[in-house]
Formats: sequence, structure tokens, C-alpha cells
Amino acid sequence: MGSFHLRTERLELRPVRDEDVDRILEYRNLPEVTRWLLRTEVEPASFRAAWRRAAEDPDDHSVAVVLDGVVIGTVSLDVVDGMGQPGMPPRTEAHLGYVFDPAYGGKGYATEAVTAMVAYAVDRLGIRRIVAGCFADNRASVRLLEKIGMRREQHGVGDSWHAELGWVDGYTYALLAETWRREAIPTMPVAARPSQDRAQARLSRMRTVASARLLLRPWRADDADFLLDLESRWEVVRFLGARPRTMNNREDALASIARRCAIDDPIHGIWAITTAADGRLVGNLLLKPIPLSAGEPTGGPAEVEIGWHLHPDAWGHGYATEAAAAVLDDAFSRGLPRVIAVTSPDNHASQAVCRRLGMTHLGRTTRYYDTTNELFAKLTS
Repeated sequence: MGSFHLRTERLELRPVRDEDVDRILEYRNLPEVTRWLLRTEVEPASFRAAWRRAAEDPDDHSVAVVLDGVVIGTVSLDVVDGMGQPGMPPRTEAHLGYVFDPAYGGKGYATEAVTAMVAYAVDRLGIRRIVAGCFADNRASVRLLEKIGMRREQHGVGDSWHAELGWVDGYTYALLAETWRREAIPTMPVAARPSQDRAQARLSRMRTVASARLLLRPWRADDADFLLDLESRWEVVRFLGARPRTMNNREDALASIARRCAIDDPIHGIWAITTAADGRLVGNLLLKPIPLSAGEPTGGPAEVEIGWHLHPDAWGHGYATEAAAAVLDDAFSRGLPRVIAVTSPDNHASQAVCRRLGMTHLGRTTRYYDTTNELFAKLTS
């Protein structure tokens, strides 16, 4: 374990000391903590010995997370070899983990600490790929990992034994250094950044959704030129809403990006669609509550719609179907029971996408957007 120290706006990250172990044990064996750990309980003497061994391991970069002099958690970072054929560079992958005192939950401390450790791994250790896993039902960990930009690479069905729940699903997440560098802002203390950068820091940690060829990520201010090009084209916007209009200037694009990024919800979002291979922007996809037409009754749960529009240069490649399928799978895995889509009666291309997604055509409706639309729906399986 190295002797490095990291500081964020609120926290100190440093090596675990022998005198920290008793404090860590105060929360480590709590039932609400052990419920989501593979080792449901640890014996104090062996736990202390394990931390002493970690201190002598040059590939173990685990730290104590300290708030105002109190240890509130730990973040583990173990550097390992990746998988590959002979000649592969050594020590290019790291396994990430964390345990925090639930008394300090809900304040963003875990996200702040884990983000700093990811930046340390990429920027100072030269790690190429970071991997983390969790039980699928551990919603707090799922939110954290996706908030820091990791993408879900594996959904293991019934692959994990849980002492209370039996065989349950597990998730594996990963993050490439190139993705982190492309999407992350500088990791200087937030207090030293302008206020707009603090807002961007929060927004840049919204979850991403990945598919075989695409990465759906939050919109960023530097996407404004692409968005202006996209939505200044009548052939792109002519089916958007009851009164479509083209975008006129870059200021409109920046304001639109701010509105898209303002959605802060564990399921809903508006994403920029990019190609996974080179990060090229190709379009927009949304999953959000759909506005009702004037006069429609408002009782009951809000319907959630999915929608998309892509740059003409990206038409004909199946990107709309692939992006929408990835977001639907993600939303259903988070407990959303039903998603709808509405299209203009003349928008045959989007209707074809709906059918390829397995959505059921329910006929025409005037219930949404103050206009007549074809209505499609899909239920979680």
C-alpha cells in the first residue's frame, strides 16, 4: 500500500492505520452493511491482520476516508493483471470496492471518495480499466457506480449467493481510462472551481448506458455545436411535438443542454447518443414523463415515454433501435413497469423502430402533446 494522501472538497483519503481498525469495525459488522458484502462478518483479529498485510502490498492502494478527523469509510483499489495473451502489459487493471458507515449516508461522501480514487488510478497509476461488482439488488451501489461513469458490462442471472435472499443476480461494472478522460472534468477540489464547473461536475456523473456499438451519456456544453447542427435541420425536427421548430443559434443549444441535464432521476434521462468506438455524436434519446394534452385527466401515475432523433448522417445504421433497446433494458431492470412511445402518423421510420423494439401498437391517440399520434407500448418482461 502506498503512502499517498488525497484531498477532495470535504474528505481526506489516506492509508489505513492500525488505530483505524477498531473504528472501521464499528460499522463494518452492522447488519445493514454486511447485507451487501460477500463476507457477512469479520473477526477483529483477522481483520486487523488483513489490513496490515495490505499495508505491505505494493499493488493494494486501499484508503481510509476521513471526514473532520473521523474515519467514515474505506475504498479498496487492488491493481491486477488483465486478461490477454502473452506479451500483455502487466498491472493494467484495478478492482474497486468500498464500505461506508451508513450514519454518513445520503450526503455524497461515497461518490466523492470513489471518484477521487478512480481519478488517482487513471491519472497517477496509469490504470487502463477499472472493474467493480455488486448484488443487483444493492441499489445504492448501482447508483454510485453509474453516477461515476462506469457502465454495466455483465448481468449475471442467479450467479451470486446471498445469505438472506438465496441465489440472486449480480452486476459487473467497468470503466476504461479513455472513457474517463473523455467524459470527466478535472479532479481538482470542487471548492477551487467556478460554480458552473461544480454544476457540470454533478451532471457529468449522471449514469451512462452502453450497447454493443453505442454509449449514451449526459449532454455536455461542448456538444452545443453538434446539437445546433442536429436540430437546425427540418428533416430532423419535423416530427418533434405538435409545433416543431428548428434551433436557431448556439445560445439556444446551450440552454437546451442545460434543460436536458437538469433531469436528476434514477431512471429518467435525456442522453447524447455516441459511437462507442470513437465517441462520435449521432443523436439524442429521451426517457421521461410524457406531457398530457390540455383537458386530459391527470390522476394516476405518469406515463413514461421513450423517444429519439438522430443526425441524417447516422440514419440507416440501426442506431435508434440499438440505443432505445439499451435504455429500455436499463429502465426495466430498475423497476419501470411500462414505457410508451408516440409518433406522428406520418413518421413511418420511428414506427418501424417501435416494432423492432417489440412495442405493441395501440392505435391512434390525442392524449399527449395536444396532437394526434400513433401510440406504442411495452411492458417489462
